[in-house]
Amino acid sequence: MKKQLLYTLLLVLPHALNSQSFEHSNSWNNSLANSNIADTDFWNLKNNPAAAVYNNKLNIGIDVSNRFLIEDVNSALALGNININKNNKLVLSLSTFGNEYYNQNKASIAYALKLSNKLSSALQLCGTFNKIYSEEIKLLRFSPAMKLVVFYKINEFLNISSAYLLESHPAEYSNKLTQEISFGASYLLDERVQMFYQASYKNSSSTKMAIGLLVRFNEKISAQIGVKNNDLSLSFGASFQIKSIRIVSSFSYQHYLGFSPSVSIQKTFN
Repeated sequence: MKKQLLYTLLLVLPHALNSQSFEHSNSWNNSLANSNIADTDFWNLKNNPAAAVYNNKLNIGIDVSNRFLIEDVNSALALGNININKNNKLVLSLSTFGNEYYNQNKASIAYALKLSNKLSSALQLCGTFNKIYSEEIKLLRFSPAMKLVVFYKINEFLNISSAYLLESHPAEYSNKLTQEISFGASYLLDERVQMFYQASYKNSSSTKMAIGLLVRFNEKISAQIGVKNNDLSLSFGASFQIKSIRIVSSFSYQHYLGFSPSVSIQKTFN
């Protein structure tokens, strides 16, 4: 009975977490409730690879998280950016979620192009492999996806970004194609405080909105908080820089399912 309940829960979780979409909630994005599509932070390059053109250093990072404090229901993400030249960048990511009953693996590659000092764009390709196991069945499914992102730095205070996602699903899904349009903005209130806003519309579903706030205490320490409406969730976290190593931790609380902790480590190479 316990295995059957866990198996059922794992089938529901990906939809509850929007994990069938392009989004992966690493510690940084999770702490801001995924409100920061217009963010230039390294950890947001998974969702906004167009911002990679403003990051001229090589970075790699690993993020691990637990979902709703459920044993063995974990996810992990590896992220890195590669500088081809001043105006051309690549962003690579690998992620996994699940356990012995359900497993989802994703791989993505994005090419970012700097069009001007203020404007950039990116094309991101992603493949999702779903594996479902039980005593009676074993299902393997593959879903390809494509994402187009445009990022614009209006001035030193305001950034805006928009994205279009197209994802294909297996034949048993009611919606064979998922289309999602996202828009976001970030505004620097002063040198220490930055606000984020993001709205997303997916097929015929209601609009998802999220708001985040970032407070920088100094160059090495910051705190983040965010809230979003689609699943009544609240998130908070902190970031610490130790030389070339940066650690981000976060907790999110979903009204229906509870807490999800996560932590990430980033290495910057000069």
